[in-house]
Amino acid sequence: MSDTTTGAKPLEAWWTRWVVDPVADRIVRRIAHIEWVTPNRITATAGVLVLAAAAAFATGRPVLGGLVFQLRFLVDCLDGRLARVRGAATTWGAALDVLVDTLGIAACYLALAGHLGNVGAAASWLPGVLAALYGAYAWTLAQRKALPGGGQHNWLRTSEDPAPTGLRSRYVAAMARRGVVPTPYALEVETLALTLVPVISGAVLPDAEWRTPVAFMLWCACGFYVVATALNVVRTHRLAAGIDHARKGPSPE
Repeated sequence: MSDTTTGAKPLEAWWTRWVVDPVADRIVRRIAHIEWVTPNRITATAGVLVLAAAAAFATGRPVLGGLVFQLRFLVDCLDGRLARVRGAATTWGAALDVLVDTLGIAACYLALAGHLGNVGAAASWLPGVLAALYGAYAWTLAQRKALPGGGQHNWLRTSEDPAPTGLRSRYVAAMARRGVVPTPYALEVETLALTLVPVISGAVLPDAEWRTPVAFMLWCACGFYVVATALNVVRTHRLAAGIDHARKGPSPE
């Protein structure tokens, strides 16, 4: 279930819930009754913003690129919320949102890594590696989610335990009760690699020194996508094997 006044989901990533939600909640309440503001138009606006962010990254402007990328994320959070508030969510709208997100994030990664490679701040093959790993992650995630039971883990169920035992269980329950996914995932990596590290490094470090921490963060993103892709493959295999087993039925005695 989602909040009927703001369209917020019951569970969100750390960055979304604690940083973006307070702003997005207010905006959705203000635009909910403006007819010409539609979810698909908001998605298109997010697409334009992400291309602007990519252009800034490609030309070596990390602060501008990071800020515009984060503005794009705020706008991107509004389309689904508005659709849920209006009861107008569509399959095409959801698909368009995923398409714009995936292509836009890939474009920003390529633009930023390409700039670093062009000026010698990172290996020339970083853009290709990053694009391949991000693409593999996005594809395996889509395959996993397409299977029954392949969606997000139901952390809310954990929070229903009146007396969770163990440090991990208590932590998971406390986070879930606050509507926060207890583990960081792709969104946090994208926020670090395409907003926080570029903006902070570009604002604090002189001249071109910002490129070193940004390059390091992009390599960290590569590592994350390797692990996340492997986990998606393992989970997809388990789900698919279960489906195949159920189709075959019990073995004859």
